[in-house]
Amino acid sequence: IHELCLRRFAIPLAIVGLVFSVASADWPSDPNLPLLVGDIQQFSGPSESFAAVATADGATWVSWVDEFCIGTLRLQRIDANGNFLVPGGLDIALDSTCGAGLPPLLIPASDHSVVVARGSVTGATVYRTSATGTPLWGSGINLNEMAVFSGGLPAANGEVLLAWQLGNQIHVDRIGMEGQSIWTKQAIIETGNSSNMRVVGLVSDDADGAFVVWDHPGSPYTRIIKTSRISGDGNVVWGPIITAPVFPGSSRHTDPVAIKDGSGGVAVVWSEGADSAETPVPLYVQRIDGNGALLNAGQGARVSASVQRQFDPIVIREPGSDDLLICWREGAFGPQSLRAQRMTIEGSPLWGDTGIHVAPTAISNSFAASFQFGLLHVVSSNQNTVDPTAAVNLYRIDLLGNSAAAPQPISGSGSAGQVLATPIVASPQAQAVVWIDDGPTIDDQLAAHRVNEDGTLGLPLILGDVNRDGSVNLLDVAPFVQAITTGVFIPEADINQDELVNLLDVAPFISLLTG
Repeated sequence: IHELCLRRFAIPLAIVGLVFSVASADWPSDPNLPLLVGDIQQFSGPSESFAAVATADGATWVSWVDEFCIGTLRLQRIDANGNFLVPGGLDIALDSTCGAGLPPLLIPASDHSVVVARGSVTGATVYRTSATGTPLWGSGINLNEMAVFSGGLPAANGEVLLAWQLGNQIHVDRIGMEGQSIWTKQAIIETGNSSNMRVVGLVSDDADGAFVVWDHPGSPYTRIIKTSRISGDGNVVWGPIITAPVFPGSSRHTDPVAIKDGSGGVAVVWSEGADSAETPVPLYVQRIDGNGALLNAGQGARVSASVQRQFDPIVIREPGSDDLLICWREGAFGPQSLRAQRMTIEGSPLWGDTGIHVAPTAISNSFAASFQFGLLHVVSSNQNTVDPTAAVNLYRIDLLGNSAAAPQPISGSGSAGQVLATPIVASPQAQAVVWIDDGPTIDDQLAAHRVNEDGTLGLPLILGDVNRDGSVNLLDVAPFVQAITTGVFIPEADINQDELVNLLDVAPFISLLTG
């Protein structure tokens, strides 16, 4: 009953049963007591072991493999109110790849379902699950016994684009709601390189097609980035095009990031490759338009003029201006810094030549970034080395590059691994932060909190929203009447804010319903 204990208002234990008849669960408000999503095994560090995405109904989906070697691929849905679909998550499939440290691939669809599969696994089966937990593709679809599933992208009508590697080819297909192929034939990209490649981006071209971005080995310590475009009917429009120069190439130690540029093209951010751990490694941005032309001269636009090593970029497009918000890890193997830069889509830095310092960090720390409420949100784990009271902290930055508030603790003290942040887009807006809460040896737990616009945790108080679904409507009438007739104090039913729920609340409640 930890959900009850975490409400911002005290609830007498004698009426626990009555309260649960109104709402079965809530996002907690105490950073020390998050929602516990499920068990996960991880050796150490911020290695990516789980995936999290948001759907337009306000749900957060999380997928992970719960044990090493002989584990289970699991899937959990947390609705906007903090309710789990199934305690411990859905059992999707047995996983015996000894790859629990690798994250699953998780794709949200427009019908609020999700597609999930194990990435980097030959012959991977792809599954689709509805918002109610129903398997939509039965026991899954197998793209090819020798294929390595590489990613996907939501498409119109609840369909999805799926990409996979097959030898030195990249295949893309459009899959319908029932798991059937929509295109008459798959799009096949002849990469011109070996099978040792990483598909790092499948990005919408805003014309029902997609850009495919991948890299493959170059010199011993670098990789070569290439891009192709697929049309909405499954044809290869152009490519492969070399996106980053072959020399010096991009770093093999960190993945490039691809994102829509807001003008029908794609922007790719990558770290330059180097043979030595002491060599400066800058970040660059290159834009490719819909016709395959590189728009930034030379290697691309420099993100920061700092001579420090710059790794692990996270890139977000600011919807009001199409500027790029880029967050990265800077430094070598000792103390590091989380930094951020705002750049115009043409490649001009707006937060100074070297960007701004967000927070101290270390190579063992994980971080995530999102854009919510007009602010850049950066969440960092293992912050107990910085703030002994919290292992996970939230930093908020306005569009001028200034801190909008003091760091917000998201967890209690201790240690935390990989962290992700996803928007909660159902009203009222918020975001979910999910992380690995380190336990004894390799036995850890996935934990989650909801963060509101003002930085508070848990469900905000909405007067009249007695059933706590995020809005005031006729669905609140029955629980409101129940609260009055039983004498149960429910904060959302105390419309006149006199700390009582009685007939004096009826008139203002009706006003909220009809206003």
